[in-house]
Amino acid sequence: LIQSCSTKKNTLVTRSFHNLTAHYNIYFNGQESFNSAILQLRNSHKDDYGEILPLFDYKNKKEIASLQPQMDKAIKKGMKTIKLHSLKAKPKRPKNREMTEKERKFYAKKEFNKWIDDSYLLIGKANFYNQEYAKAVNTFQEILNKYKDENSYYPARLWLLKTYIESSRFRDAQEQIAIIENDRHFPKDLKYEFLLTKADFFLSQNKYSEAVPLIEKATELIKKKKRARLYFILAQINERIGNKTTAADYYAKVIKINPSYEMTFNAQINRATLLDAGQNSVQLEKDLLKLLKDPKNEDYKAQIYFALAKIAQTNNDEAKALEYFKNCVQSENAEETQKALAYLAIADMYFKKSDYLLAGAYYDSTMNFLSPKYSRYQELSEQTRHLKELIKNLKTIEQQDSLQKVARLPEAERMALIKKVIEQLKQKEAEEKRTMQGERDNFDNSPGSRTNLPGQGGKWYFYNQASISYGSQEFKKKWGNRKLEDNWRRSNKKSVATDFWASQEEAQDEENDNTLNNKMPEYYLKNLPLTDSAMAVSENLTAKSLFAVAGIYQDKLKEPQLAAEYYSRLIKRFPHNNLSIQAAYRLCLIYRNIGNKDKAAYWKNYLNKNYPQSNYAKILNDPDYLKQLTLQERQAEELYEQAFADYQTKRYAEVIAKAQKAETLFPAHKLIPKFKLLAAFATAGQQNANAYIAQLEAISKKYPGTIEQQKADEILQVLLNDKKNTSIEQAKVNKAKQIYTFDAQARHYILFIPLKKDLDINRMRFDVFNITVDKFTNQNLDVITVPITEKQKIVVVKNFNNSNEAQKARQTIQSGLQKFKINSDYQGAVISDLNYVKLKQNKNIELYLKFYETMYKKK
Repeated sequence: LIQSCSTKKNTLVTRSFHNLTAHYNIYFNGQESFNSAILQLRNSHKDDYGEILPLFDYKNKKEIASLQPQMDKAIKKGMKTIKLHSLKAKPKRPKNREMTEKERKFYAKKEFNKWIDDSYLLIGKANFYNQEYAKAVNTFQEILNKYKDENSYYPARLWLLKTYIESSRFRDAQEQIAIIENDRHFPKDLKYEFLLTKADFFLSQNKYSEAVPLIEKATELIKKKKRARLYFILAQINERIGNKTTAADYYAKVIKINPSYEMTFNAQINRATLLDAGQNSVQLEKDLLKLLKDPKNEDYKAQIYFALAKIAQTNNDEAKALEYFKNCVQSENAEETQKALAYLAIADMYFKKSDYLLAGAYYDSTMNFLSPKYSRYQELSEQTRHLKELIKNLKTIEQQDSLQKVARLPEAERMALIKKVIEQLKQKEAEEKRTMQGERDNFDNSPGSRTNLPGQGGKWYFYNQASISYGSQEFKKKWGNRKLEDNWRRSNKKSVATDFWASQEEAQDEENDNTLNNKMPEYYLKNLPLTDSAMAVSENLTAKSLFAVAGIYQDKLKEPQLAAEYYSRLIKRFPHNNLSIQAAYRLCLIYRNIGNKDKAAYWKNYLNKNYPQSNYAKILNDPDYLKQLTLQERQAEELYEQAFADYQTKRYAEVIAKAQKAETLFPAHKLIPKFKLLAAFATAGQQNANAYIAQLEAISKKYPGTIEQQKADEILQVLLNDKKNTSIEQAKVNKAKQIYTFDAQARHYILFIPLKKDLDINRMRFDVFNITVDKFTNQNLDVITVPITEKQKIVVVKNFNNSNEAQKARQTIQSGLQKFKINSDYQGAVISDLNYVKLKQNKNIELYLKFYETMYKKK
């Protein structure tokens, strides 16, 4: 008995012992763990009838992820079986006689325990369900290489094919399919599974037509009562590829077999949507409306409404279809796929009517629920993005027009209007409070409230089952069925950040809450363009949005007439805006393309008359001019890159020379303002402050509305406050002292200012937050991200009692940040609460840092 435990000897006794203990002990437990996991998967699986049903239970990755503990146990048991019971020692050969063919095969074996290959198969399948596809491939190939004569060989071949399909290795899968099809010995009892696996190979690549004959063959290999699921899948595939009659026939076959109520119901609904208009559709609509009233179908209302909508579409009754689709998405138990398809149908209806605002809103809702596997997903995603951009710009036009209209009112009228808005807001909030109080009173007096429940008075709400039931019903009335999860109010979970930090908007709102609210006139006045410069900015924003809207209509939505309308509006409102020149050029092209020669000639003449030296006029007059322009563009860019490289290496004379050369070669090029500003910086580098100021003034005057003009003005604002001092740096310090005041005892904040554009500000905030939690446990510190300008954000740590406390905390945090290797990527500073408000108004961080270096470091 002791000798039989050994794997060093191979006798009839040892083989029997190891086969028996492997099979009925370790391997058995592993197989049981695997089987229980598969049973759990089948019991918990819920089909989504809005998508093509999967051929296999392992297609839902989320569901199989929950099986990992049982699969890990199966792997562990399989490996233990191999380790303890693998029998590779050769038995003694018979002496004094020649071996039979059967004996020769037996003695040539590499493994004498018949459960070892089964253990490998178990391990491979468990790894497959764990989605460890590389490990599964290695295990199945081990069986194919070493156990060609064992029962596990062909199942391993089939599972290897499944693994290649699931890991999208379709070329390898194609090779395995060819091997199986050319193998005359492939078992007949695996043919059904092979046909479905091959069909899955095509379905995984959206090759629906190729999958149909394979599934049809598979249905012939099983009993009629078991064919319902395959018939339903065939119906769905035929519906997807446009074979409506065939799809309806297969749904009829499903209904005839009479499977589960849910499958039968979905087959009836789907079949109803495929039938042609006419008398049949009238009867179908009546039948569906009866189903709608049946309490048994409460959970299926969304599907019934969807079917009714499809019938209405078939009868060209768009109003009724729209109503039914909207009822579908509002149904409490609507599945995500059903909602997505209903939203999509509504969006498509509005899109066909060219109602792009409503279409965009419904496409946006569609994308919240639509699976990325949906055939039109990429197309719809792109279309939604374009419509979002369209809506954004249309809203900008509307908003800026409203702001300009209010800004142009006499001050007394303007203030009266704002007061009226505030009063209406207060009345609305008071009405909402009364409504909420009424709902609360109704709940307190309801049959489910604790005060009216006999035997349950005094119970806390969550121990009171009647109250819970009533509250649940009220919740469902308002919100429908919702998953138990964070951010349950949000329909689009993709947009919910999983990190702890707030968004830029939230941080900005937090900052604004400390100063203004919507009951204060200043809240409304702050955005009004009340000065000439603010009005110019508002009008420029309107012009850009008009141009953007026209461009989307022209290039993305292929609506040339709508594009022409917005280009014309732009030119009419802002004839001297640079975008109007381009708009006139585009109008000429639009009318050429649609064959309106008169209007095309009008806009060509318009450019020749008003802007004869513009590139657009020259392109229309000379087809070869565009090639010359492209060459000139490349030359100008190369020259600017060379000038910038010279500036970085402090070769200031070379920078100035290249800027002069650019102005000679490309006098009207868009890069000329950049050349001029770079030359001015080079002049500053040569310590010629007066010439520097003169060049900045020239840029400001000659290139209004450009980024270069804004930058020149910012620098001049600092320099011209101290013309006598020729030191530019000292001028900045003097300007900073005029803005900021030093108060060591005031409340202070810490600032962390990124020095690199690619620094992840959210990552930095996260690191700072962790350090404050660790080092300042007892202090109530806030760590927020604050936008100073559109392009620059900083991390702010609040609150400290004085500058000394803030400086010590800054040093502690910076020491902690050294661990994250970003110590050189930011500038740390402290700031008083009053100076912080000024910094946000002034928006010039460089200027504050001059003040900080001068005042705080000296102190």
